[in-house]
Amino acid sequence: MLAESVRRSLRNNQIVVVIGARGTGKSRCAESLAEHWRNSNLDVLTLDAAGATQPSDLDRPLAVALGCDASALAAPRLREGRSLRVIVDRCEHLHEQSWLVEWQERWRALLLSREAEGHLAAVLFGRPLFREIAGGDASPLLNAGPVLSTEALSPSGIEEQFDVTKECAEAAHRKTGGHPRLTATLLDVIDRDATNLGGRIRDFCTEERHYLRELLEDHVGEAREIIGTLLEAKGEVEQSVLVRRYFPRNPSRGIEALDDLVGCGLVARDQAGRCRLAADLIRNVPGLKALISIPEFHVPKYEQAVMDDAHRVAFEAENQLRRLVAENLGSSDDTWWTNCVPPEVRGKAEGRYEEDRVASAVGEAALHPIAYLTLGEVFDLLFQHWTLVFRPAFGMTEQSARELAARFESCRNRLAHARPLSTGQYEELLAATRRLGLRDA
Repeated sequence: MLAESVRRSLRNNQIVVVIGARGTGKSRCAESLAEHWRNSNLDVLTLDAAGATQPSDLDRPLAVALGCDASALAAPRLREGRSLRVIVDRCEHLHEQSWLVEWQERWRALLLSREAEGHLAAVLFGRPLFREIAGGDASPLLNAGPVLSTEALSPSGIEEQFDVTKECAEAAHRKTGGHPRLTATLLDVIDRDATNLGGRIRDFCTEERHYLRELLEDHVGEAREIIGTLLEAKGEVEQSVLVRRYFPRNPSRGIEALDDLVGCGLVARDQAGRCRLAADLIRNVPGLKALISIPEFHVPKYEQAVMDDAHRVAFEAENQLRRLVAENLGSSDDTWWTNCVPPEVRGKAEGRYEEDRVASAVGEAALHPIAYLTLGEVFDLLFQHWTLVFRPAFGMTEQSARELAARFESCRNRLAHARPLSTGQYEELLAATRRLGLRDA
């Protein structure tokens, strides 16, 4: 049971993060935890991050519960024998808040303080998007405890929870993969009678089409592509194949994306890492391929100051990288552009230069062809000559450099394609470019 896993994890941690797509029982888990703790004579504070428009919306009620000033969160009164458990639901809504980094640091410092130990703990619930700010290399600010995933219902779990026959439970599980909300709704539609399933499933999928779209959109785009691949696959697909295909630069993020798909019942994965589509009803959803490949468009929100700074940092760092590559290759070979750059890459760059020259209405000073390499091509060139030329210049392992390059390129590509950067992603861009030596510390 998820609530029991949370309580067990809190015995040795002050912070636990729970990740799950919509309808997978996060709110039910939060309610169960609150009831258990109140019955255990603990104080409970429940907050909804969806309504937070500024840090004080979360800080102020916590300060009241702690008996401290909201501008200086501290837990000295908890020493008097009281213990507080904080539940924050719908944390994915914090993802694009400009004050996110500052808020995370403040809460992390409080929860890990000596005064809080054994007396104050927090559980943060969020959809898969929250993974990007809840922990891991990309955003370590809240990485102070375990990140738990929701779990889909098993056939026996469906049988017990909904008091249906084994046959009915197994039939529902084949269609929903054990997604809790879809399972409950389907059982109501078929009146808990498996013999009604065939005649009702198509109408059910049509009626639930909007919800299924939202469920898919809870997951990152690459995860939706995994669903598309499994939908077309004739059999099982190895986890390693899916991760390499859709997350080549960040395998751990790929594993997490699969964890989230498994956790809501859309995908099944065995102990050997073989994956298959678990929620068979997906095959009956009208226009599913369009839902997977073309999610509903919304003009993204952004923080003007963050975007302005991020564009400047990316511009300066990328050009610094090009200068570094040109100077280091040039120091060993005067004709490095011809001798060190693969012909097909060189041809693409020179073609882009010619297109730029023809399209430009105003003459300008000619740029070196390296200015017409993509950032990915510049990094490829760098790593092709890593051992002999660039390892001494960077002073780190190739693996470390590749990981930093992937973070830099990911942030830069978001900017280049008019996708906003959150404050946390901007901090990631700063950290990556500084560690690569492309910006001053």
